[in-house]
Amino acid sequence: MVTVFANNQLMIAEGAVSVSITTDPVPMGGADRIAGVFHVHYSFGTGLTMTVAVEGSNDGQTWITVDSGTPTTAAGDIVPIPTLPTEAVHAFLRVTFSLLATGANTNGICFDYHAIIDKS
Repeated sequence: MVTVFANNQLMIAEGAVSVSITTDPVPMGGADRIAGVFHVHYSFGTGLTMTVAVEGSNDGQTWITVDSGTPTTAAGDIVPIPTLPTEAVHAFLRVTFSLLATGANTNGICFDYHAIIDKS
């Protein structure tokens, strides 16, 4: 099943600040892996770093980072992002996107993150 975690998501950070967005939890429904694609529509500013963290939970309250990646932020980039190992089965998944800006500039990025959640 393809799950859209972010679609035309805009994030802006100003100065040396980290901004984060966390998606709503998605029930795994017996699935045990995820493979996602991060697509950059556009970015602006200099010195920005994006981190995508896939988090798992069995109770929907306590979250652990299962895997994370730091995709490039150039427009047009399409980057595969973490795959949940089959031995780490969780009842719920969510994704946290973090944008870190450096210097005194205003930095931003517009992106998609779509993932296939399935059973091995």
